[in-house]
Amino acid sequence: MRVEVSEHIPDEIKKALNIETEELKEIFAREAIKFLKEKYEKEEKLGRGNIGEVWYASAKRFGCNVCVKNNYRPEVSMNSLEKEYYIQTDFYEAGGRTPLPFMYIEGDGDDNLEKLMVMETVDGSNFEEYIDRLKDKDEKIKKEDFDNIIEDLKKQIKIAHQAGVYHRDLDFKNVMIDSENKVYLIDFGESKKTRLSGDEDEIYTQEVIRNGQRITEKLPKDDDFIRKLKIKFNQEGLIERNLT
Repeated sequence: MRVEVSEHIPDEIKKALNIETEELKEIFAREAIKFLKEKYEKEEKLGRGNIGEVWYASAKRFGCNVCVKNNYRPEVSMNSLEKEYYIQTDFYEAGGRTPLPFMYIEGDGDDNLEKLMVMETVDGSNFEEYIDRLKDKDEKIKKEDFDNIIEDLKKQIKIAHQAGVYHRDLDFKNVMIDSENKVYLIDFGESKKTRLSGDEDEIYTQEVIRNGQRITEKLPKDDDFIRKLKIKFNQEGLIERNLT
């Protein structure tokens, strides 16, 4: 049994956990795994990808609501859930905007629910949901607000790269926007931590096995998503234009 607790853990959670010693951490972790498994089928699924899913738990034991991520296909994941926890933490500590990963729990069993990353919740939605909501309500975003969103996205990517973190899977599902139009990078399952800032071929490629053959696979560059986002909003006519 292992449990890692972030030094940035919110005060209300720290008070609720009361885990000052390693022994208490382990006791809590065992309770948490049991509790979260019980919540698993009852609470809202926030997102499901090719290798993992994030779900919501109204967890009084934590002193607040939390998001919980598990990896149900670790055999095809670029990063272990533990590595993802540390990479996301590095981005957070560098000043990047992402849900705070405040706990990693690794139990003794083989069940994919024995390895969990517990994060804070964000009052917002991913860009896929955000765009759908604008279209459903026949609403548009002011050009000034959209330009600010683009600049914030550029800033978050720059912070990540300065910290040696390359996301490599930025898309409409893996970038969030909150109620104040602030951008969050999420889902670091395909990310890479490196200081090879000038070697993009090395950063944005990985070797994978396909049909028994080892091949080199290209991954999307982080900055490419900025262009995709601009194209999407313009194609969908979601930006309010000034006619004066």
